[in-house]
Amino acid sequence: MVPFDVTVPAGSLWVLGDNRDRSRDSRYNQDQPGKGFVPMDNVVGRAFLITWPFDRFGLIDFHHAVFAGVPAAEKAGASP
Repeated sequence: MVPFDVTVPAGSLWVLGDNRDRSRDSRYNQDQPGKGFVPMDNVVGRAFLITWPFDRFGLIDFHHAVFAGVPAAEKAGASP
């Protein structure tokens, strides 16, 4: 596993694959010009359905409760 500690810049995403040991996600692209971050302008859709494994087939729960404690991003240049 590739260790990482990042602060995601405004307007970007840090993506992690669901098969962490084999995914070539943001962790594996930290040495690239974008440092592994994906610009929001590059996002063209949203996953909404799990198709594999079959026993988990169905709509994706967006886990709102899981992310409820994550603080909102600060806007660049904003005064405290």
